[in-house]
Amino acid sequence: FYRGRSADFCTTLEFTREAEHHHWRVGLDEWHNRQHLNSATTSMAHTVAKDPVSLLKDGQISWNYNATSEFDYGRERKHAVYATHEWTPVPAFKLYYGLRLELFYMDVNAAFVGHGNPANSRHAGFTLKDPGVTIDNYNALKVNPSATLNTVYRFSPAAGLAADYLFVRQNMRLEHFSHGFPASLAPQDVHLGRFGLTFDRPWLALTSMVSYIYKTNNKSQTRFFKTVNGINEIQTRLMIHDIATLGWTTDAVLKPTSRFNLHLLLTLQKPEYRNYTTTLTFSDGIAQTYDYSGKIVKSVPRILAEIDPSYTTEKFRFWASARYYGRQFANMPNNVYFNGHWETFGGVDYHINSHVTVLLNLVNILNQRGASGSVAAADLMTDTSALRHILISGSCIRPFTTELTLRLNF
Repeated sequence: FYRGRSADFCTTLEFTREAEHHHWRVGLDEWHNRQHLNSATTSMAHTVAKDPVSLLKDGQISWNYNATSEFDYGRERKHAVYATHEWTPVPAFKLYYGLRLELFYMDVNAAFVGHGNPANSRHAGFTLKDPGVTIDNYNALKVNPSATLNTVYRFSPAAGLAADYLFVRQNMRLEHFSHGFPASLAPQDVHLGRFGLTFDRPWLALTSMVSYIYKTNNKSQTRFFKTVNGINEIQTRLMIHDIATLGWTTDAVLKPTSRFNLHLLLTLQKPEYRNYTTTLTFSDGIAQTYDYSGKIVKSVPRILAEIDPSYTTEKFRFWASARYYGRQFANMPNNVYFNGHWETFGGVDYHINSHVTVLLNLVNILNQRGASGSVAAADLMTDTSALRHILISGSCIRPFTTELTLRLNF
C-alpha cells in the first residue's frame, strides 16, 4: 500500500545569440519539489489454480508486515545555470561544448539508520510508533555539475568522424532515505564516451559509433528473497554498485525514393555490474555474501535490432516496425534468462484533411510470444530447478491487437 503526495514547480529562462561561426546559449533552471511518501507492505500467498485459495502461515493470512516499508517527507530545490557554445570555424569542422552547474538543496525527514539508530531498521511488524524509532532530519547543500563535448570532422562532403563525451553528477535524493537503511552520501557519476563514423547523403544517413558508459555509485532499492523452512522471506537493501557498458550502435536511414523510408538499427552491448557485493542474514542465522561483479545487468538485452519501413502518399502513410530483443537475464547471477524475441507492429495513417486523421495500428502482427523483465525471487538462487514447471508473474508481449484512432486537430 502506497500513499504519497508530490508537488513540483519548474521554470527555465534561456538567452541565445548567433554570430558568424558561433552560436551561444545561456540559461537558468529553477525547480522545487515537496514530497511525502508512506508505504505499508506485507506478504501473502495463494494457490495457483482456476479458483485460487489463500494460504496461511501460523494461522495468519499475511506476514512480514512492514518489513520493507518506506517513509519520508521533505523538499528539494535546484538552482542551475548552464552555457553552451557551438563553433564552426570551417564547414568541415564543428565543436560543441557546454557546462551546467546545479546548486542542489535537500531537506528530508525519515526513519533511517544513517544517524546510528538501529531501531529504525525495518523488520516484520515495524511501525513508526515502536519504542526507540525516531524520525531524523538530514539536510545538505550540494553541487551537481555536468559537462558535454562534441566534435565532428568531415574528411569528405559525405563522410566524417564524430566524438562525444558527457559527464553528469547526481547527489542523494529524498527517496534514498525512505527505506530505513544507512544512506550512502557518495554522489553518482556518469561518464559517457562515443567515437565513430558518419555518412550523410540525400539517400542515406548513417552513423556507426562505439561507446563506453561507466556509472559509479548506482543506487537501487533491491528486494532479496530466500526460502527458509518452506517460507519465503524478504529483505530490502539499498544496493550501491557500478555499471559499465561497452557497446556498438549502427543507425541508418535509407531514402531510395521521396516516398519510401527505411530505418535500420543494430546495437551490440555488454552491460556489466561492477563492485556489486552484499551480505545477507535471514532467520536461519546464516550470513552469506553474494558477489555479482562481472555479471550482465538483468533485464537488459545484449542485442537490439530494429527495422522500420514506411511509404507515404499524399493522403496515406503505410508503416511497419520489427524490433528484436536478444536474450535477457532475469536475475543477477545470470542463471535464469528469457529467450530473444521479435515484436512486430504496423499501421496505416489516413490524413483526411489538416484537421482529421484516422489511424489503424496493429500490435504483434505475427502473434509472437515472449517474456521480459526479471524474476526477483531468483536473485539468490544457485539451483534454478525450483523454477521449472511453475507459474510466475511477469511482463509479456502484448497479444495481437487492432487499434483504430480518430485524431482531431483544432
